[in-house]
This record gives sequence, C-alpha cells and structure tokens, in this order.
Amino acid sequence: MILSISIIENEKEFEELHSQWDNLLKVSAANSIFLTHEWLFTWWRHFGKGKRLSIITIRREGELIGIAPLMCRKLVPACFKQGGILEFIGTPFNDEADFMAHKDFFRDALSAITRFLIKDYPLWDIINLREIPVASLTLKILNETAGENKILCSNWIRSISPFIKTGGGWNKFIKDKGSKFRNNLKRAERLAGQAGQIEYEVFKEQDITDEVIKRVFDVERRSWKEKGGTPLLSGERNRKFFGDIGKIFSLKNWMVVYILKLDGRDIAFQMCFDYNEKIWEYTTAYDRDYSKVSPGTMILNIVVKDTFDKKKREYDFLRGDEQYKRMWAEDKREMMQIGIVKKGIYPLLYFYINMKLRAILNKNPILVSIYDTLMRKFN
Repeated sequence: MILSISIIENEKEFEELHSQWDNLLKVSAANSIFLTHEWLFTWWRHFGKGKRLSIITIRREGELIGIAPLMCRKLVPACFKQGGILEFIGTPFNDEADFMAHKDFFRDALSAITRFLIKDYPLWDIINLREIPVASLTLKILNETAGENKILCSNWIRSISPFIKTGGGWNKFIKDKGSKFRNNLKRAERLAGQAGQIEYEVFKEQDITDEVIKRVFDVERRSWKEKGGTPLLSGERNRKFFGDIGKIFSLKNWMVVYILKLDGRDIAFQMCFDYNEKIWEYTTAYDRDYSKVSPGTMILNIVVKDTFDKKKREYDFLRGDEQYKRMWAEDKREMMQIGIVKKGIYPLLYFYINMKLRAILNKNPILVSIYDTLMRKFN
C-alpha cells in the first residue's frame, strides 16, 4: 500500500480540510467531540498565537485516511532553547484526544504517522500527548516505534473519566443505585422546594444565544470555582472561545445548556455536548450562596434523566474522578499521557520536571492543583 504524508502548517490549509476532516472522523474509532474540526479549528483561532501548526495527514490514492492533530510550541522558561514540544491542538481544553485513522486502514495509517513523527519529523525535542484513551492503538504504536528507535518513552494515567451506561433505562438505573442514593435525591428536591420555586430551562440549537452564554458565565463567577481559582469560563479569551463554540455547536445541534433557577434566579448550570449518541458533561457549576439547597445534585439529576429519556447510549462525566461523579457512575475510563523525549539536557529536564513529576503527584488532587497553577506561570 502506497501512502503519502504531508504536514499542514498554515491556518488556511487547516480550514480548507474541514469537510474531509469530519468525514474521516465519522469512520474513525476516535470519534470524539474534541477531535471535530469545529472544536479544534475554533480553539486554534483563539489560542494558537505563538504556536506552530504541525498537523500530519496520511493519504491513500488521494483519500485522507489519517490525521495527527498536532501543534508545536517552544520550550519554556527561556533557558530551554533547544527545540519545541509537540502537543495535541486544543491542549489543555481537550478532555479526550487521539490520532484519527480510517477503520479500513487503521493500523497502516497510525503506523505511518508514528514512524514519520518519530523518525523523520525533525521539529521537536519532546512529544507530550495528553488524554488518550487507554484502549487506543495510538499508545501501543507510539511505544513500539519509540522503542525501535531507542528513544525515551513513558506513559502514565493522566485522568479518570467516569461514565454511565444508559442501556437498562432510567428506572432500572435508579433502582440499582440503592435506597441511600434515592434518598439523597429526594432530600435535594425537598430542600429546594422549601427554599422557593424551582424550575429549569434547556437551551439547544439556535436557542443558545449570547445571552444564554452570559448567564452561564455569571453563574460560574458566583461559584466555588471562581473562589478556588479554577473557573473554566473566566477571562476574555475563554469567554470569546466558548461564545463561538456555542454558536458553532448550536448550528450542529451538538450543545445543550441546562440552567436551574430558584425564584427566577439562575443558581446552577450544566454545559453539555451532544455528539455520537453520547452526552458529554463539559462543565458545570452552581452559585455557592445556594449550596444548602443542593443545586448541583438537582441539575445533575435533571440532565442524567434527560440523557436516559433521549435514549442516548452514554452519559460521560469526562475527566475528573470527583466524589459526586463516583456516586453516580459505576464505570470509568483511564486517560493516558505519553511523553517521548530526544536526547539532550534541556528536553530531559523538562520531561522529568514538567511531566513525570506531575504523574508522581497525580494521586493527591491538592498537590496536583498547586503544581498545575505553578506550571501555568511557566508555560
């Protein structure tokens, strides 16, 4: 089989690949919302400054059969001037990432990408790929190719993504969760009812306007995330990015926004993606002044039940193994991080300080949070 390889390094070529990109994604095992052209190209337009596109494409007789959606940035701090670091486009906003390959040419396409990347593509010192599903063949082939070329390669669990299978139906799900779980839901409903009039709104398609996105921003601003320094939607660039994603995804019917209200005041929200017969919980928050009425539990109950009612195959909490997710979900996926390092003092220092150290701290959420905050100041 004769395959041709090319590198996309400019935004115009990236944009023009739109229809071929999403057609390939539909026949790829890695059919994730975070690999759609809409998500990655929009992210690039907002956050690509200072980085270089390094998208590897594989074609067979002109047909696109593989994509590695990569970008390159310089190593920092300033003393690290030896080369660049290759990452997935969308890092760190992606909750899932991978190489894409046509199901009929899966191994051939992935093997061609990894061989070219490790043996023939010179513009990197470190490959740092996050949030790859543990079952992905990409991990196996990257490890094999690095080993064959005697290049340092290591991988570890980056995050946990709990999820709920919906095949048995809502009533069976609630029954199987047990009396304690059901009593907690009833208690949340009772507390909310005592506090005032509870209602919720659901927005999708053209209903997701700038005003709806603003309401979501406002709730997050009043949430524990703002106080703890982890708001996803804060900052002008982030707000513009998610505003554009809301418009683009609403036209595709890929986004759903739920807003919970108490006596007419927005007290909680959940922003979800509706893609590939799954509901993906991307971000959620509630007004900390109303924590006693359990708004987080209330809105989660609404969204998960709606997922069952719509007969989606799965509700995916995405990354983060928080306790509230474990209360709802029995199943979970491991998301991996792989690091591949060329020889040299600076790449090796970066690898062990910026990547491997975090893996060691991974079991302690507080230390990870402190570490990530410090690293953001240098990246």
